[in-house]
Amino acid sequence: GSAMRVSPVAWVAESEEQVKELSLMVTDVTHNHPEGIKGAEAIAMGINFSQVLQEALMLKLGVR
Repeated sequence: GSAMRVSPVAWVAESEEQVKELSLMVTDVTHNHPEGIKGAEAIAMGINFSQVLQEALMLKLGVR
């Protein structure tokens, strides 16, 4: 549940800190449990990290 709702957070956040803040806001509504919150944060951070890596690779390769 929370993993599917938190994924857009990674796309709109502008920093790692904002990913964490927004994932808490999205998840806390329905999953007020530390493990659910940590899991959702991990999903959002993973998506965000993959975006950062992809952008760095594209920049290195000169791809727009």
